[in-house]
Amino acid sequence: MAQPCSAAALWTWVETQNDTQFSTASGRPAMNASLVLALLILLALFSYLAIEHYLSFAIRKQIIDIPNHRSSHTLPVPRGGGVAFSAAFIAGIVVLAAAHVLSPLEAIATLSGLAIALVGYWDDLGGVPIRVRLAMQLVVVTTAVLCVFSLGSRTHTPALEAGSMLLLGLAVLALTWLLNLTNFMDGIDGIVTIQIVSVGALCAGLIVLRHGFTPCALLFVMLVAAVAPFLLFNWSPARLFMGDAGSCFLGFTMGVLVLIAARHQQLSLAAPIILFGVFLSDATLTLLTRMLRGERWYLAHRTHAFQILALRFGHRRVSGSIGLVNLVWLAPLALLAEVDSVHALLYAALAFLPLLAVAHLLGAGGTEPVLLRASATLPVRGARSGFGIRSRRVYSGLQLALIAVLAFGCSLLAMLLHYDGQLPVNTHFPLVSILGTWAAVQCGVLALMRIHRMHWRFVSIDEVPTLAVAGFVSSLTGALAASLLAHHDAVSIARPIYFLDAVLSVLVFSGYHLLTNQLIGRALRFLRGPARQNVLIGSADASGISILSELRLNYPNLHAIGFIDDRAEIQGFTVCGLRVLKPTRELARLIKKHSVQHIFVRAGSASATLQPMVEQLCRDANIPLSVLSSFRPIAPHPARAYPGNFFDDLIDTSAVRFETTSARG
Repeated sequence: MAQPCSAAALWTWVETQNDTQFSTASGRPAMNASLVLALLILLALFSYLAIEHYLSFAIRKQIIDIPNHRSSHTLPVPRGGGVAFSAAFIAGIVVLAAAHVLSPLEAIATLSGLAIALVGYWDDLGGVPIRVRLAMQLVVVTTAVLCVFSLGSRTHTPALEAGSMLLLGLAVLALTWLLNLTNFMDGIDGIVTIQIVSVGALCAGLIVLRHGFTPCALLFVMLVAAVAPFLLFNWSPARLFMGDAGSCFLGFTMGVLVLIAARHQQLSLAAPIILFGVFLSDATLTLLTRMLRGERWYLAHRTHAFQILALRFGHRRVSGSIGLVNLVWLAPLALLAEVDSVHALLYAALAFLPLLAVAHLLGAGGTEPVLLRASATLPVRGARSGFGIRSRRVYSGLQLALIAVLAFGCSLLAMLLHYDGQLPVNTHFPLVSILGTWAAVQCGVLALMRIHRMHWRFVSIDEVPTLAVAGFVSSLTGALAASLLAHHDAVSIARPIYFLDAVLSVLVFSGYHLLTNQLIGRALRFLRGPARQNVLIGSADASGISILSELRLNYPNLHAIGFIDDRAEIQGFTVCGLRVLKPTRELARLIKKHSVQHIFVRAGSASATLQPMVEQLCRDANIPLSVLSSFRPIAPHPARAYPGNFFDDLIDTSAVRFETTSARG
């Protein structure tokens, strides 16, 4: 590989197009900067034309991705477009190999991506059994890793000692997982393209910053130039999907380029791992969750965190936000890990903990998400007076202000506990500013997690772990900001203070929401007279969730304690904070224990087996069962007391009960 030139020299090359050349390894010819620039432009142009021609070819040959119930798109879209930019990148590698800029081993390692792309395209055309596909991937990955490990021993990286079979095996597994997780994450428009372009550009920037524009940096820039034109076809609404041919190729190629750069000591392994934080955290957590649930993890699904977000916010916002997270959050941490390799593990933890927490909060790997749209068949949360809307906003603002005060109090109390109640002399003002920054960042993270919203007052014991995770993650993020500010102000903050603040944040925010839940519940019971009635909801699906939403928003005097569902795959899990229960004798004892007074089922939602079970349950427990007809949009009306007859003003007809001899009238 080339000995790097300075970054300033690259600027001179582009500006003057003089005869300055890349300095390369012994025995290799140098490359002129103007030739490099021309190569990148031609590569991007060739990629664009190849993609455009493939789009016409795919439409003509009917290589179409037909949406199904597990798809994140709704219209048929041509697929397999990844072969176009894969061919463009491979052509660029051939040019570099012919010019002896790359060694034979480096060329073989990168050209192996062609086999990955062909296997992926084969899968796009008709489907390849997972065992065959995985076996081919392992053969290609092992070949590429052996080539990288066999590079000249002139430069050694402790993380990549040639001849170490353990490290060789780990590298093969890691690269195989990277190409497959990139394929798993290719679920919405533009997400993989944005990820590869941003991470590739950032990796090239890290190399240029420390070593100049070396051939390693050139490889990353070439990959960006080949993939970037595909964004014109893949941005939402997408006209073309890259398919397995593109996603597997990109994951494999990115991993090989990282290994080559690490082998030449031009890029640490920590930096690209951090930059891939969004993909690694989402895909890994989702896969492990699905495997623990006993599901067939290799089948298509819609339980990734990014897919759950896309159902609510759309493809553009989610894909764009991932690029923004890479630039604003992960890039600075990757730079710190690159410069300060001693604390690389700490920077990686700071990068991954918030991402894993967000994926967990979104329910990655859980049950299939339910998309609820306001329509004539679902309740519409729009019939509130202007005063009601303003009061809710004021309440949320007060909640947020109180959270900021609690965050400041946690950090201050942590310092006082560490210093035995006496802060260091002459550091009061810097410490106050640091604590203020700490609290502001922590409050911002909690606000992003929607902790201040009204629905959090309906907290149950199942939501306490979520609140604890939110407090812990926000504390760590605030601690990172405080440590950076303390370093700037030359103020030392002892590490136990960070630990104390994290513990206090978990206790305070969990306890605060549990306490407010109890206080608000008691206040509502005092103001409205009768105590809350415990109820059960039939079917943990869209209809059941819609009923639960109305209960929590409009009828706090009715308290749902669980869902009844006959689907074994979701029984025992938590949906919207409520357990999914099986209609058995144990449920009858639960009804008696908690004095359940009503069961609500949406008309037509109960399955053929669930309905008779619920009817028999109502007969045995002597409680009424109401079947709610279709909802209509709520008409604006003045503020009113909560009616005794549930949903009378929300449905076209009054609640209809099954004619059971033991049901109460």
